[in-house]
Amino acid sequence: MRKYNTSENSKSNARIIFLQSLAQSELIYNLYDLFKDFTVSPPKVNSSLIKETGNMRHNISFGTRTLPCFNEYYHLFYKDKVKIVPTKIKDLISPVSLAYWIMGDGSWKGYGLRLHTNNFTRDEVELLINALNRKFGFSSSINIANKSKSQYTIYIPSKDIEKLRSLVIPYILPSFRHKLGLKNTTFSSDLNDK
Repeated sequence: MRKYNTSENSKSNARIIFLQSLAQSELIYNLYDLFKDFTVSPPKVNSSLIKETGNMRHNISFGTRTLPCFNEYYHLFYKDKVKIVPTKIKDLISPVSLAYWIMGDGSWKGYGLRLHTNNFTRDEVELLINALNRKFGFSSSINIANKSKSQYTIYIPSKDIEKLRSLVIPYILPSFRHKLGLKNTTFSSDLNDK
């Protein structure tokens, strides 16, 4: 969802590009409202052809201006232009950031929540799990996400869902409540509301 760009020139500044599928446009517009003072233009819809299937992919995105205020985050979350998990992630994660993480990369799985962390190493995913478990008292675990066993996701089980909901529901946009196993219009503790 967030991509930081800089050139090889160490004097250049960073920017953020927010990108989601068109189905998640409410999230993009919410983020745009938060970052609009740092942007030049509003979100745009982009379409591209998926060569393997012949289907069209529709995304919505916007980017910030290139500014020095984003450099700290670029250096924290990127190394050699590859996204990483900073070692101090436990200090950075909050109920608000967890809510946005869920909206961007979460999905309801059975009776728990899956956080898609497929592009991170196993060590980085374990660092994230440790941060979630120690900071919020969860019992989240690592899951293998693909057949080659080279990608990993985080699973927050049903016994932690009420605690998770109480932390993040104030920040979850209405159309993303299904990612917490809720109906999109109301807050309900019924785990079967999908």
